[in-house]
Amino acid sequence: MAGDGVATMAASLFGAPPNTTYSEVTGAVMLTRAYNPAIMTWAAVTAVVLAFVANWAQFCRRFQCR
Repeated sequence: MAGDGVATMAASLFGAPPNTTYSEVTGAVMLTRAYNPAIMTWAAVTAVVLAFVANWAQFCRRFQCR
């Protein structure tokens, strides 16, 4: 875990965005007890789709989609 922390601090010195480390993901799985790979797959797909919401909204504002 110390390596994850050092890597995150080093990345921040160069202006890199925050990153999710393996230990954080493992902790989240342990807390939620969501060990099923299908749940993790749907969570990943949802995260990717949500990442494009702002881009889609910006596209619609630019071209006035209705």
